Amino acid sequence: MAVGALRVAALGPFLALVPETPPPELGLLAAECVAALDPFRAPLTEVERAKRRPERLDPRGRALLDRWGYPYVFEAFRFHMTLTDALPEAERDLWHRRLSEAYAAAGPEPLRIDAVSLLTQDGSGPFRLLARLPFGEARG
Repeated sequence: MAVGALRVAALGPFLALVPETPPPELGLLAAECVAALDPFRAPLTEVERAKRRPERLDPRGRALLDRWGYPYVFEAFRFHMTLTDALPEAERDLWHRRLSEAYAAAGPEPLRIDAVSLLTQDGSGPFRLLARLPFGEARG
């Protein structure tokens, strides 16, 4: 799936790479993955739910959080690759400029998604790759 060119953007207090023009197929792929892989998801704990700050979510966001374990799925999904932790507002513009310049200097190719990867995590430890499922290949 061709996603195309990416750019550095602010997502609230974070900076991330986002598609300049997200293709509609990207949202559909994400929605299908959420629904199909939900049986493998660990139940949302009260601690994890509290981290998502449900009191700040609108009713639909709370419903998505409670049903799917994350409030930014389906129509609330926005593809991004996080670059920073939350940054103080006074530093965001500086880091936005630095990261944009560094990314442009790297001469990035347009993004193409050619597989879905399934990962696991023990507690707050690092993610571990369980499987990489390339598109267009028979699975058996």
